Amino acid sequence: MFSGTLGDSAAGLTQILLGKSAVDSDDVFLQQRHLRPTPRIELGRALIDIAHAAIDLSDGLISDLGHILERSQCSAEVELTALPLSSSILNKYDRTQAEQFALSGGEDYELCFTIPPKSKDELELRLKKLNVPCTCIW
Repeated sequence: MFSGTLGDSAAGLTQILLGKSAVDSDDVFLQQRHLRPTPRIELGRALIDIAHAAIDLSDGLISDLGHILERSQCSAEVELTALPLSSSILNKYDRTQAEQFALSGGEDYELCFTIPPKSKDELELRLKKLNVPCTCIW
């Protein structure tokens, strides 16, 4: 599972490196996601006793999920259509480019985590309390 949306920071960094001014709310959102990321500290604390594994997505989904899979000696298939992409990234980039940002961009500081099926209801309660959106992509 993943918290928040993925790829926003990489999209914002791309805009910054290209010298693109923030001309609308989508540009502002993407650039701020790179310049001022919001780590999911409270979510991390809420996962301590139910998550089997967790990592922040600082190196990109493929790389960071790979760390969990390697350590767990597991594999995963990622459903690209299930990637949590923000409306801002989809307004500024085509779906393929947005997916590339999400898969390999990094610096989102969202959490990737695994939980046992028996903890699903408890997770939903905790997420509701924290008001943190999370998505399962496999």
